[in-house]
Amino acid sequence: MERAAGQGDFLVIDYSGSIDGEPIERAQARAQLLELGSGGVLPGFEEGLLGVRAGEQRTLDVRFPDDYGASELAGQDARFEVSVSEVREKVLPELDDDFAVDAAGLDTLEELREDLRARLLEVDEQAVEREFREAVIDAAAAAATVTVPEELVEARAKEAWEQRLHSLSHSGISKDAYLRIVGSSEEEMLAAARPSAERALRAEAVIAAIVEEEGIEPSDEDLLAALERSIEPDERGKLPDAGKLLAQLRRSGRIDDLREDVASGQALDRLVEAAVAISPGRAAAREKLWTPGS
Repeated sequence: MERAAGQGDFLVIDYSGSIDGEPIERAQARAQLLELGSGGVLPGFEEGLLGVRAGEQRTLDVRFPDDYGASELAGQDARFEVSVSEVREKVLPELDDDFAVDAAGLDTLEELREDLRARLLEVDEQAVEREFREAVIDAAAAAATVTVPEELVEARAKEAWEQRLHSLSHSGISKDAYLRIVGSSEEEMLAAARPSAERALRAEAVIAAIVEEEGIEPSDEDLLAALERSIEPDERGKLPDAGKLLAQLRRSGRIDDLREDVASGQALDRLVEAAVAISPGRAAAREKLWTPGS
């Protein structure tokens, strides 16, 4: 007898959704893999498939949440016809030394655990470092007496908006569809992008001033090191020669762009080195004691 599906099992399903008998264009799929209990679908959808068996069909009546991303579907009652072709049990491997060998080539489970701890710690440290660098440049930009022309802010906000649209287009999402999903107009999206655009421009002005004031001029060794940090393996898994890439940039006249990027990074490094981190407690106390104009 076919196995009945329970929490944690995987189903292979075909489904089609409709509202008042009218098909929902984006709610039609074949051979989709669904994990029961994952919570990645509409409320009530997974619950309606508990106990289902391979070859069974079910009709599910569900409701799109009021805050659903696609506004035309939000709050609507829908009916889904679901056909289940497979029920797959999730089988987890035993956490033992054999698993450590298969998963990471390590000798013991304890070595695997230590390796994972070290990796997670490194990720956390990198995240903290990124956030600290961002906080330093934001603070420097906020304190700087820099006037950013409105035209530049407008242009940068528009550039960011167009980059987002370009990225969405690769996922098959048009501008009109995206605006419907977020429930905003293009003008509102541009207005929302202006504050971050102004912060970015102020930060760039501060960095440029540091480069000029400090006379930062990256050497060829600095450029080479920057390229080595940024290059990725090709389709054969081999790393391109950084020296050859540097020579190509020089021949193509693009070496100044790289030099400018590296100089900006070095300026930010100096700014971060000069910054003093304070504890969350001291930061909270400072906020509590600070008053406008003080």
